Amino acid sequence: MEKFTGNIRKQVRLIIFAAALLACSFFGSLCAYAEAEDRDLIVPDADTRYYTDGDISDMPLQVVNYAKNEIYARHGRIFNSTELAGYFGQQPWYSGSLREADFTDKVFNEYERENILLLNDREMALSGGGGYMLDQPGYNYDAVEDYIAARLGTVQAEALLMRLRKIIGIVSLKNSGGEDLDVEENMRIFSESVLGTKAESGAIVDLDEEKLAILDERSKAALEKNDDGSRLVIQLKKGQLYFSVDEPLAENESFDITFSDLRLAIRGTSGIVTIEDKRTSSVILASGQAMIYEENPEAGTAQGTEIRAGERVRITSDGTGRKTFEKETLSEENLPPFLTGCLRQDPDAVPKVLADTGWTGESFGGNNADEVQAAMEQYRAIISQASSYQYEPGGGTTPTGNYRYALVQMQAKDTVPTLLLEQEASNYLYYARVFQYDPVSATVIQPEPSEFMAEGATPTGGIRCSLAMQGDGNGIQSMNWSSGTGQGDMYRVTLDGTSLRTDPQWSGRIDQVPEELTSAAIEWHDISDMSVLGGQAEGSLR
Repeated sequence: MEKFTGNIRKQVRLIIFAAALLACSFFGSLCAYAEAEDRDLIVPDADTRYYTDGDISDMPLQVVNYAKNEIYARHGRIFNSTELAGYFGQQPWYSGSLREADFTDKVFNEYERENILLLNDREMALSGGGGYMLDQPGYNYDAVEDYIAARLGTVQAEALLMRLRKIIGIVSLKNSGGEDLDVEENMRIFSESVLGTKAESGAIVDLDEEKLAILDERSKAALEKNDDGSRLVIQLKKGQLYFSVDEPLAENESFDITFSDLRLAIRGTSGIVTIEDKRTSSVILASGQAMIYEENPEAGTAQGTEIRAGERVRITSDGTGRKTFEKETLSEENLPPFLTGCLRQDPDAVPKVLADTGWTGESFGGNNADEVQAAMEQYRAIISQASSYQYEPGGGTTPTGNYRYALVQMQAKDTVPTLLLEQEASNYLYYARVFQYDPVSATVIQPEPSEFMAEGATPTGGIRCSLAMQGDGNGIQSMNWSSGTGQGDMYRVTLDGTSLRTDPQWSGRIDQVPEELTSAAIEWHDISDMSVLGGQAEGSLR
Protein backbone atom coordinates (compact mmCIF):
# COMPACT_ATOMS: atom_id res chain seq x y z
CA MET A 1 0.00 0.00 0.00
CA GLU A 2 2.83 2.42 0.90
CA LYS A 3 4.58 1.62 -2.39
CA PHE A 4 1.37 2.15 -4.34
CA THR A 5 0.65 5.41 -2.54
CA GLY A 6 4.24 6.53 -3.09
CA ASN A 7 3.96 5.85 -6.83
CA ILE A 8 0.73 7.82 -7.01
CA ARG A 9 2.37 10.74 -5.19
CA LYS A 10 5.35 10.57 -7.51
CA GLN A 11 3.09 10.59 -10.58
CA VAL A 12 1.07 13.50 -9.20
CA ARG A 13 4.26 15.50 -8.56
CA LEU A 14 5.49 14.72 -12.06
CA ILE A 15 2.19 15.97 -13.47
CA ILE A 16 2.46 19.15 -11.39
CA PHE A 17 6.05 19.59 -12.53
CA ALA A 18 4.99 19.21 -16.16
CA ALA A 19 2.23 21.75 -15.58
CA ALA A 20 4.73 24.15 -14.07
CA LEU A 21 6.99 23.67 -17.10
CA LEU A 22 4.06 24.34 -19.42
CA ALA A 23 3.13 27.49 -17.46
CA CYS A 24 6.68 28.77 -17.66
CA SER A 25 6.75 27.89 -21.35
CA PHE A 26 3.55 29.80 -21.98
CA PHE A 27 4.55 32.88 -19.99
CA GLY A 28 8.25 32.53 -20.33
CA SER A 29 11.28 33.73 -22.18
CA LEU A 30 14.69 32.13 -22.73
CA CYS A 31 18.17 32.61 -21.25
CA ALA A 32 21.43 30.70 -21.70
CA TYR A 33 22.89 29.21 -18.52
CA ALA A 34 25.55 31.39 -16.98
CA GLU A 35 27.09 31.77 -13.55
CA ALA A 36 25.17 34.56 -11.81
CA GLU A 37 26.32 36.55 -8.82
CA ASP A 38 24.19 36.03 -5.70
CA ARG A 39 23.30 39.72 -5.57
CA ASP A 40 21.51 39.47 -8.94
CA LEU A 41 19.35 36.42 -8.12
CA ILE A 42 16.11 35.77 -6.25
CA VAL A 43 16.95 32.13 -5.43
CA PRO A 44 20.73 32.03 -5.89
CA ASP A 45 21.29 28.47 -4.73
CA ALA A 46 18.23 26.83 -6.27
CA ASP A 47 20.53 24.37 -8.06
CA THR A 48 22.44 23.27 -4.93
CA ARG A 49 19.87 22.92 -2.11
CA TYR A 50 16.21 22.21 -1.47
CA TYR A 51 14.23 25.32 -0.55
CA THR A 52 11.55 25.03 2.13
CA ASP A 53 8.17 26.66 2.73
CA GLY A 54 9.85 28.85 5.33
CA ASP A 55 12.44 30.07 2.83
CA ILE A 56 9.77 31.50 0.53
CA SER A 57 7.07 32.44 3.06
CA ASP A 58 7.83 36.17 2.68
CA MET A 59 7.84 36.16 -1.13
CA PRO A 60 5.02 38.18 -2.77
CA LEU A 61 3.15 36.52 -5.64
CA GLN A 62 5.09 38.31 -8.40
CA VAL A 63 8.43 37.40 -6.79
CA VAL A 64 7.43 33.72 -6.52
CA ASN A 65 6.63 33.62 -10.24
CA TYR A 66 9.90 35.35 -11.15
CA ALA A 67 11.86 33.01 -8.86
CA LYS A 68 10.37 29.99 -10.62
CA ASN A 69 11.14 31.42 -14.04
CA GLU A 70 14.63 32.43 -12.89
CA ILE A 71 15.53 28.73 -12.72
CA TYR A 72 14.50 28.41 -16.38
CA ALA A 73 16.30 31.64 -17.26
CA ARG A 74 19.59 30.35 -15.89
CA HIS A 75 19.39 27.53 -18.43
CA GLY A 76 18.91 29.87 -21.39
CA ARG A 77 15.14 29.85 -21.74
CA ILE A 78 13.72 32.54 -24.09
CA PHE A 79 10.44 33.96 -22.76
CA ASN A 80 7.33 34.85 -24.74
CA SER A 81 6.18 37.19 -21.95
CA THR A 82 7.24 40.80 -22.50
CA GLU A 83 7.34 41.27 -18.74
CA LEU A 84 9.69 38.36 -18.10
CA ALA A 85 11.78 39.04 -21.19
CA GLY A 86 12.29 42.61 -20.00
CA TYR A 87 13.27 41.62 -16.48
CA PHE A 88 15.69 38.83 -17.35
CA GLY A 89 17.00 40.75 -20.35
CA GLN A 90 18.46 43.36 -18.00
CA GLN A 91 20.26 40.78 -15.85
CA PRO A 92 24.03 40.63 -16.56
CA TRP A 93 24.11 36.83 -16.30
CA TYR A 94 21.25 36.16 -18.72
CA SER A 95 21.72 35.08 -22.32
CA GLY A 96 18.59 33.71 -24.01
CA SER A 97 19.36 30.90 -26.42
CA LEU A 98 16.61 28.24 -26.26
CA ARG A 99 13.15 28.72 -27.66
CA GLU A 100 10.10 27.18 -26.00
CA ALA A 101 9.99 24.35 -28.55
CA ASP A 102 13.66 23.51 -27.95
CA PHE A 103 13.61 23.68 -24.16
CA THR A 104 13.56 20.45 -22.14
CA ASP A 105 13.27 19.77 -18.40
CA LYS A 106 16.21 17.38 -18.69
CA VAL A 107 18.52 20.33 -18.05
CA PHE A 108 17.33 20.56 -14.42
CA ASN A 109 19.00 18.70 -11.58
CA GLU A 110 17.00 17.23 -8.68
CA TYR A 111 17.28 20.40 -6.57
CA GLU A 112 15.92 22.56 -9.36
CA ARG A 113 13.04 20.18 -10.07
CA GLU A 114 11.89 20.16 -6.46
CA ASN A 115 12.32 23.91 -6.08
CA ILE A 116 10.21 24.56 -9.20
CA LEU A 117 7.46 22.37 -7.74
CA LEU A 118 7.66 24.19 -4.40
CA LEU A 119 7.50 27.62 -6.02
CA ASN A 120 4.67 26.56 -8.31
CA ASP A 121 2.64 25.29 -5.33
CA ARG A 122 3.25 28.56 -3.50
CA GLU A 123 2.22 30.60 -6.55
CA MET A 124 -1.04 28.69 -6.91
CA ALA A 125 -1.79 29.07 -3.19
CA LEU A 126 -1.16 32.84 -3.21
CA SER A 127 -3.23 33.40 -6.35
CA GLY A 128 -6.13 31.12 -5.56
CA GLY A 129 -5.15 28.71 -8.32
CA GLY A 130 -4.81 31.07 -11.27
CA GLY A 131 -1.13 31.93 -10.96
CA TYR A 132 0.48 35.36 -11.33
CA MET A 133 -0.93 37.21 -14.36
CA LEU A 134 1.93 38.44 -16.51
CA ASP A 135 1.98 41.45 -18.87
CA GLN A 136 -0.79 43.38 -17.12
CA PRO A 137 -0.74 47.14 -17.90
CA GLY A 138 1.37 49.11 -15.44
CA TYR A 139 3.54 46.23 -14.24
CA ASN A 140 6.97 47.02 -12.80
CA TYR A 141 9.84 45.21 -11.11
CA ASP A 142 9.86 47.08 -7.79
CA ALA A 143 8.63 44.14 -5.67
CA VAL A 144 11.27 41.80 -7.13
CA GLU A 145 14.15 44.23 -6.70
CA ASP A 146 12.97 45.16 -3.18
CA TYR A 147 12.95 41.47 -2.26
CA ILE A 148 16.52 41.01 -3.53
CA ALA A 149 17.55 44.19 -1.71
CA ALA A 150 16.07 42.90 1.55
CA ARG A 151 17.84 39.55 1.11
CA LEU A 152 21.18 41.29 0.60
CA GLY A 153 20.72 43.84 3.36
CA THR A 154 19.12 47.20 2.68
CA VAL A 155 22.18 49.44 2.98
CA GLN A 156 24.35 47.40 0.66
CA ALA A 157 21.56 46.87 -1.87
CA GLU A 158 20.62 50.55 -2.12
CA ALA A 159 24.27 51.45 -2.64
CA LEU A 160 24.48 49.01 -5.53
CA LEU A 161 21.35 50.03 -7.43
CA MET A 162 21.36 52.24 -10.51
CA ARG A 163 18.02 52.62 -12.26
CA LEU A 164 16.93 54.07 -15.60
CA ARG A 165 14.11 56.25 -14.34
CA LYS A 166 12.90 57.95 -17.53
CA ILE A 167 13.39 57.56 -21.27
CA ILE A 168 12.74 60.26 -23.86
CA GLY A 169 13.00 59.32 -27.53
CA ILE A 170 15.44 56.56 -28.55
CA VAL A 171 17.88 55.31 -25.91
CA SER A 172 20.35 52.43 -26.18
CA LEU A 173 22.00 50.39 -23.42
CA LYS A 174 24.86 47.92 -23.64
CA ASN A 175 25.98 45.64 -20.82
CA SER A 176 29.58 45.09 -19.72
CA GLY A 177 30.03 42.54 -22.52
CA GLY A 178 28.92 45.01 -25.21
CA GLU A 179 25.58 43.28 -25.83
CA ASP A 180 22.53 45.43 -26.61
CA LEU A 181 19.77 45.26 -23.98
CA ASP A 182 16.05 45.95 -24.36
CA VAL A 183 15.52 49.36 -22.75
CA GLU A 184 12.55 50.23 -20.58
CA GLU A 185 11.86 52.63 -17.76
CA ASN A 186 12.66 51.66 -14.16
CA MET A 187 15.03 48.93 -15.31
CA ARG A 188 18.16 48.29 -13.30
CA ILE A 189 21.52 49.35 -14.76
CA PHE A 190 24.61 47.36 -13.87
CA SER A 191 28.21 48.50 -13.53
CA GLU A 192 30.18 48.98 -16.76
CA SER A 193 27.01 49.55 -18.78
CA VAL A 194 27.10 52.09 -21.62
CA LEU A 195 24.10 54.37 -22.12
CA GLY A 196 23.51 56.26 -25.37
CA THR A 197 20.91 58.66 -26.78
CA LYS A 198 19.85 59.63 -30.30
CA ALA A 199 18.58 62.97 -31.63
CA GLU A 200 15.75 64.53 -29.58
CA SER A 201 16.27 61.91 -26.90
CA GLY A 202 17.37 61.81 -23.28
CA ALA A 203 17.67 59.54 -20.26
CA ILE A 204 17.37 60.09 -16.50
CA VAL A 205 19.31 57.71 -14.24
CA ASP A 206 18.94 57.34 -10.49
CA LEU A 207 22.45 56.46 -9.33
CA ASP A 208 21.08 55.85 -5.83
CA GLU A 209 18.63 57.67 -3.56
CA GLU A 210 20.76 60.83 -3.44
CA LYS A 211 22.50 60.94 -6.83
CA LEU A 212 21.03 61.67 -10.23
CA ALA A 213 22.37 61.85 -13.78
CA ILE A 214 20.64 63.04 -16.98
CA LEU A 215 22.06 62.32 -20.42
CA ASP A 216 21.34 64.84 -23.19
CA GLU A 217 20.56 63.99 -26.81
CA ARG A 218 23.33 62.54 -28.99
CA SER A 219 25.33 61.63 -25.90
CA LYS A 220 27.06 58.52 -24.57
CA ALA A 221 28.32 57.61 -21.11
CA ALA A 222 29.67 54.55 -19.32
CA LEU A 223 28.66 53.98 -15.69
CA GLU A 224 30.79 52.10 -13.19
CA LYS A 225 30.06 51.35 -9.54
CA ASN A 226 32.03 49.13 -7.19
CA ASP A 227 30.48 46.32 -5.17
CA ASP A 228 29.70 48.32 -2.02
CA GLY A 229 28.58 51.43 -3.90
CA SER A 230 31.25 53.68 -2.38
CA ARG A 231 32.98 54.46 -5.69
CA LEU A 232 31.05 55.80 -8.68
CA VAL A 233 32.57 56.83 -12.00
CA ILE A 234 30.75 58.14 -15.08
CA GLN A 235 32.85 58.32 -18.22
CA LEU A 236 31.29 60.85 -20.61
CA LYS A 237 32.29 59.79 -24.11
CA LYS A 238 30.36 62.45 -26.03
CA GLY A 239 27.59 65.00 -25.60
CA GLN A 240 26.31 66.44 -22.31
CA LEU A 241 25.68 65.06 -18.83
CA TYR A 242 23.81 66.61 -15.91
CA PHE A 243 24.78 65.44 -12.41
CA SER A 244 23.23 66.12 -9.02
CA VAL A 245 24.15 64.99 -5.50
CA ASP A 246 21.56 65.95 -2.85
CA GLU A 247 23.81 65.32 0.16
CA PRO A 248 27.60 65.68 0.54
CA LEU A 249 29.36 62.35 0.10
CA ALA A 250 30.61 60.38 3.09
CA GLU A 251 34.33 60.24 3.79
CA ASN A 252 34.61 56.79 2.19
CA GLU A 253 32.62 57.75 -0.94
CA SER A 254 33.80 59.13 -4.28
CA PHE A 255 31.95 60.30 -7.38
CA ASP A 256 34.01 61.25 -10.44
CA ILE A 257 33.04 62.22 -13.97
CA THR A 258 35.82 61.63 -16.50
CA PHE A 259 35.88 63.38 -19.89
CA SER A 260 38.51 64.44 -22.42
CA ASP A 261 41.46 63.27 -20.25
CA LEU A 262 40.01 65.23 -17.32
CA ARG A 263 38.37 64.27 -14.07
CA LEU A 264 35.67 66.18 -12.17
CA ALA A 265 35.63 65.21 -8.47
CA ILE A 266 32.18 65.76 -6.96
CA ARG A 267 31.22 65.89 -3.28
CA GLY A 268 27.75 67.44 -3.03
CA THR A 269 26.81 69.60 -5.99
CA SER A 270 24.97 69.84 -9.33
CA GLY A 271 25.86 70.98 -12.83
CA ILE A 272 26.64 69.83 -16.35
CA VAL A 273 29.68 68.51 -18.21
CA THR A 274 29.85 69.09 -21.97
CA ILE A 275 32.18 67.70 -24.63
CA GLU A 276 31.87 70.42 -27.27
CA ASP A 277 34.30 68.95 -29.81
CA LYS A 278 37.56 66.97 -29.93
CA ARG A 279 39.56 69.79 -28.32
CA THR A 280 37.03 71.66 -26.19
CA SER A 281 34.98 70.69 -23.15
CA SER A 282 33.35 72.62 -20.32
CA VAL A 283 31.91 72.31 -16.82
CA ILE A 284 29.14 74.46 -15.32
CA LEU A 285 28.31 74.24 -11.60
CA ALA A 286 24.79 75.13 -10.49
CA SER A 287 25.46 74.51 -6.80
CA GLY A 288 28.35 73.73 -4.44
CA GLN A 289 31.96 73.54 -5.54
CA ALA A 290 34.17 70.90 -7.16
CA MET A 291 37.64 70.25 -8.56
CA ILE A 292 38.60 69.61 -12.18
CA TYR A 293 41.80 67.59 -12.47
CA GLU A 294 44.08 67.41 -15.48
CA GLU A 295 45.88 64.12 -14.91
CA ASN A 296 49.44 63.51 -16.08
CA PRO A 297 50.08 59.75 -15.82
CA GLU A 298 53.67 60.07 -17.09
CA ALA A 299 54.65 62.52 -14.35
CA GLY A 300 52.43 60.88 -11.78
CA THR A 301 50.79 64.21 -10.91
CA ALA A 302 47.37 65.80 -11.18
CA GLN A 303 46.81 69.55 -11.52
CA GLY A 304 43.53 70.81 -10.07
CA THR A 305 41.27 73.76 -10.89
CA GLU A 306 38.46 74.75 -8.51
CA ILE A 307 35.01 75.65 -9.81
CA ARG A 308 32.16 77.18 -7.79
CA ALA A 309 28.39 77.53 -8.22
CA GLY A 310 27.44 79.90 -11.02
CA GLU A 311 30.74 79.45 -12.86
CA ARG A 312 31.72 77.82 -16.13
CA VAL A 313 35.20 76.51 -16.87
CA ARG A 314 35.98 75.89 -20.53
CA ILE A 315 38.97 73.63 -21.21
CA THR A 316 40.75 73.76 -24.58
CA SER A 317 43.54 71.48 -25.82
CA ASP A 318 46.07 72.67 -28.39
CA GLY A 319 46.51 69.16 -29.78
CA THR A 320 49.90 68.54 -28.11
CA GLY A 321 48.51 67.70 -24.69
CA ARG A 322 48.64 71.24 -23.30
CA LYS A 323 45.34 72.59 -21.97
CA THR A 324 44.09 76.06 -21.11
CA PHE A 325 41.38 76.73 -18.51
CA GLU A 326 39.08 79.76 -18.93
CA LYS A 327 36.71 80.60 -16.06
CA GLU A 328 33.66 82.88 -16.24
CA THR A 329 30.65 83.73 -14.08
CA LEU A 330 27.28 83.02 -15.71
CA SER A 331 24.09 85.02 -15.41
CA GLU A 332 20.77 83.22 -15.43
CA GLU A 333 19.89 84.78 -18.79
CA ASN A 334 22.68 82.91 -20.61
CA LEU A 335 22.34 79.46 -19.06
CA PRO A 336 22.32 76.55 -21.53
CA PRO A 337 18.81 75.17 -22.22
CA PHE A 338 19.99 71.70 -21.20
CA LEU A 339 20.85 72.89 -17.69
CA THR A 340 17.57 74.75 -17.17
CA GLY A 341 15.64 71.73 -18.50
CA CYS A 342 17.45 69.41 -16.10
CA LEU A 343 16.73 71.66 -13.13
CA ARG A 344 13.04 71.41 -14.02
CA GLN A 345 13.45 67.62 -13.81
CA ASP A 346 15.33 67.88 -10.50
CA PRO A 347 13.26 70.23 -8.29
CA ASP A 348 14.96 68.97 -5.11
CA ALA A 349 18.20 70.60 -6.30
CA VAL A 350 16.64 74.01 -7.01
CA PRO A 351 16.63 75.53 -3.47
CA LYS A 352 20.40 74.96 -3.12
CA VAL A 353 21.01 76.29 -6.65
CA LEU A 354 19.13 79.51 -5.87
CA ALA A 355 20.91 79.93 -2.54
CA ASP A 356 24.40 79.30 -4.00
CA THR A 357 24.07 81.39 -7.17
CA GLY A 358 21.58 84.17 -6.42
CA TRP A 359 19.62 83.25 -9.54
CA THR A 360 15.85 83.84 -9.44
CA GLY A 361 14.90 80.46 -10.91
CA GLU A 362 12.64 82.10 -13.50
CA SER A 363 14.23 80.13 -16.36
CA PHE A 364 13.79 76.73 -14.72
CA GLY A 365 10.62 76.93 -12.65
CA GLY A 366 12.26 77.91 -9.41
CA ASN A 367 9.75 80.70 -8.88
CA ASN A 368 6.46 78.95 -9.67
CA ALA A 369 5.88 77.55 -6.18
CA ASP A 370 2.74 79.68 -5.73
CA GLU A 371 1.29 78.40 -9.02
CA VAL A 372 1.98 74.80 -8.06
CA GLN A 373 0.42 75.29 -4.63
CA ALA A 374 -2.69 76.85 -6.13
CA ALA A 375 -3.00 73.96 -8.59
CA MET A 376 -2.63 71.37 -5.83
CA GLU A 377 -5.38 73.00 -3.76
CA GLN A 378 -7.81 72.81 -6.66
CA TYR A 379 -6.73 69.27 -7.51
CA ARG A 380 -7.49 68.20 -3.93
CA ALA A 381 -11.01 69.58 -4.27
CA ILE A 382 -11.49 67.73 -7.57
CA ILE A 383 -10.25 64.43 -6.16
CA SER A 384 -12.47 64.76 -3.08
CA GLN A 385 -15.52 64.75 -5.38
CA ALA A 386 -14.20 62.14 -7.84
CA SER A 387 -17.52 60.29 -8.06
CA SER A 388 -19.37 63.36 -9.38
CA TYR A 389 -17.65 63.35 -12.79
CA GLN A 390 -18.55 61.45 -15.96
CA TYR A 391 -15.55 59.46 -17.20
CA GLU A 392 -16.71 57.92 -20.48
CA PRO A 393 -19.04 59.42 -23.10
CA GLY A 394 -21.80 56.83 -23.08
CA GLY A 395 -22.05 56.58 -19.32
CA GLY A 396 -23.11 52.97 -19.77
CA THR A 397 -20.75 51.35 -17.29
CA THR A 398 -21.24 50.81 -13.56
CA PRO A 399 -18.62 52.36 -11.26
CA THR A 400 -17.06 50.08 -8.65
CA GLY A 401 -16.26 52.94 -6.29
CA ASN A 402 -12.51 52.72 -6.85
CA TYR A 403 -10.67 55.87 -8.00
CA ARG A 404 -7.03 56.77 -8.52
CA TYR A 405 -5.06 59.77 -9.74
CA ALA A 406 -1.67 60.75 -11.17
CA LEU A 407 0.30 63.97 -11.67
CA VAL A 408 1.92 64.15 -15.11
CA GLN A 409 3.63 66.63 -17.40
CA MET A 410 1.04 66.79 -20.18
CA GLN A 411 3.13 69.17 -22.32
CA ALA A 412 6.76 70.21 -22.02
CA LYS A 413 5.89 73.90 -21.74
CA ASP A 414 3.58 73.46 -18.73
CA THR A 415 4.84 75.05 -15.52
CA VAL A 416 2.47 73.02 -13.30
CA PRO A 417 1.53 69.35 -13.54
CA THR A 418 -1.65 67.94 -15.05
CA LEU A 419 -4.07 65.85 -12.98
CA LEU A 420 -5.31 62.53 -14.37
CA LEU A 421 -8.27 61.08 -12.47
CA GLU A 422 -9.52 57.54 -13.16
CA GLN A 423 -12.70 55.70 -12.25
CA GLU A 424 -12.83 51.89 -12.23
CA ALA A 425 -15.88 50.34 -13.90
CA SER A 426 -17.49 46.93 -13.55
CA ASN A 427 -16.02 45.88 -16.92
CA TYR A 428 -12.53 45.97 -15.30
CA LEU A 429 -11.46 49.09 -17.18
CA TYR A 430 -10.28 52.37 -15.63
CA TYR A 431 -11.67 55.44 -17.47
CA ALA A 432 -9.63 58.65 -17.25
CA ARG A 433 -10.39 62.38 -17.04
CA VAL A 434 -7.86 65.20 -17.56
CA PHE A 435 -7.67 68.35 -15.40
CA GLN A 436 -5.14 71.11 -16.20
CA TYR A 437 -4.55 74.13 -13.99
CA ASP A 438 -4.19 77.39 -15.98
CA PRO A 439 -1.92 79.87 -14.13
CA VAL A 440 -3.24 82.83 -16.18
CA SER A 441 -6.90 82.43 -15.19
CA ALA A 442 -6.11 80.55 -11.93
CA THR A 443 -8.77 78.00 -12.91
CA VAL A 444 -8.75 74.33 -13.92
CA ILE A 445 -9.50 73.32 -17.51
CA GLN A 446 -11.82 70.29 -17.46
CA PRO A 447 -12.32 68.90 -20.99
CA GLU A 448 -15.23 66.47 -21.26
CA PRO A 449 -14.37 62.98 -22.57
CA SER A 450 -15.25 62.97 -26.27
CA GLU A 451 -13.80 59.49 -26.75
CA PHE A 452 -13.01 57.01 -24.02
CA MET A 453 -9.49 57.03 -22.65
CA ALA A 454 -9.03 53.88 -20.61
CA GLU A 455 -6.71 51.15 -19.42
CA GLY A 456 -7.15 47.58 -18.21
CA ALA A 457 -8.45 44.31 -19.67
CA THR A 458 -12.07 43.28 -20.18
CA PRO A 459 -13.00 39.74 -19.05
CA THR A 460 -14.94 39.16 -22.28
CA GLY A 461 -14.01 40.14 -25.81
CA GLY A 462 -10.30 40.10 -25.11
CA ILE A 463 -9.89 43.89 -25.30
CA ARG A 464 -6.89 45.47 -23.56
CA CYS A 465 -6.16 49.17 -23.11
CA SER A 466 -3.17 51.04 -21.75
CA LEU A 467 -2.21 54.62 -20.97
CA ALA A 468 1.33 56.01 -20.72
CA MET A 469 3.16 59.27 -21.26
CA GLN A 470 4.57 59.85 -24.74
CA GLY A 471 8.31 59.24 -24.85
CA ASP A 472 8.89 62.64 -26.47
CA GLY A 473 7.14 64.40 -23.58
CA ASN A 474 4.16 65.60 -25.60
CA GLY A 475 0.85 64.15 -24.44
CA ILE A 476 -0.53 60.77 -23.43
CA GLN A 477 -0.04 57.54 -25.37
CA SER A 478 -3.38 55.69 -25.49
CA MET A 479 -3.42 52.18 -26.93
CA ASN A 480 -5.97 49.40 -27.31
CA TRP A 481 -5.56 45.95 -28.79
CA SER A 482 -7.11 42.50 -29.08
CA SER A 483 -5.67 39.77 -26.85
CA GLY A 484 -6.50 37.21 -29.50
CA THR A 485 -5.14 38.77 -32.68
CA GLY A 486 -2.64 41.18 -31.18
CA GLN A 487 -3.92 43.89 -33.53
CA GLY A 488 -4.09 47.33 -31.99
CA ASP A 489 -4.18 51.09 -32.43
CA MET A 490 -2.10 53.79 -30.78
CA TYR A 491 -3.16 57.41 -30.31
CA ARG A 492 -1.56 60.63 -29.08
CA VAL A 493 -3.87 62.52 -26.70
CA THR A 494 -3.06 66.19 -26.09
CA LEU A 495 -4.79 69.22 -24.65
CA ASP A 496 -5.93 71.65 -27.37
CA GLY A 497 -7.23 74.72 -25.59
CA THR A 498 -10.12 73.48 -23.46
CA SER A 499 -10.60 70.22 -25.39
CA LEU A 500 -8.82 66.91 -25.70
CA ARG A 501 -7.34 66.15 -29.10
CA THR A 502 -6.84 62.52 -30.15
CA ASP A 503 -4.58 61.86 -33.15
CA PRO A 504 -3.94 58.39 -34.65
CA GLN A 505 -0.28 57.51 -34.17
CA TRP A 506 0.17 53.91 -35.27
CA SER A 507 -1.76 50.72 -36.11
CA GLY A 508 -0.56 47.12 -36.24
CA ARG A 509 0.43 44.12 -34.12
CA ILE A 510 1.25 44.88 -30.50
CA ASP A 511 4.61 43.10 -30.80
CA GLN A 512 5.64 45.24 -33.78
CA VAL A 513 5.40 48.73 -32.30
CA PRO A 514 8.12 50.90 -33.94
CA GLU A 515 11.21 51.56 -31.80
CA GLU A 516 10.80 55.31 -31.94
CA LEU A 517 7.32 55.22 -30.33
CA THR A 518 8.64 55.11 -26.78
CA SER A 519 6.57 55.74 -23.67
CA ALA A 520 6.93 56.49 -19.96
CA ALA A 521 4.96 54.79 -17.19
CA ILE A 522 2.35 56.77 -15.24
CA GLU A 523 2.55 56.53 -11.45
CA TRP A 524 -0.96 56.14 -10.02
CA HIS A 525 -2.10 56.80 -6.45
CA ASP A 526 -5.29 55.87 -4.61
CA ILE A 527 -7.44 58.93 -3.89
CA SER A 528 -7.21 58.15 -0.16
CA ASP A 529 -3.55 59.25 -0.31
CA MET A 530 -3.12 62.90 -1.35
CA SER A 531 0.41 63.21 0.07
CA VAL A 532 1.97 63.66 -3.39
CA LEU A 533 -0.08 66.76 -4.18
CA GLY A 534 2.59 69.02 -2.75
CA GLY A 535 5.17 68.07 -5.45
CA GLN A 536 6.73 70.11 -8.20
CA ALA A 537 6.05 69.65 -11.88
CA GLU A 538 8.39 67.66 -14.06
CA GLY A 539 9.53 69.32 -17.26
CA SER A 540 11.27 68.22 -20.41
CA LEU A 541 15.04 68.12 -20.65
CA ARG A 542 15.00 71.40 -22.54
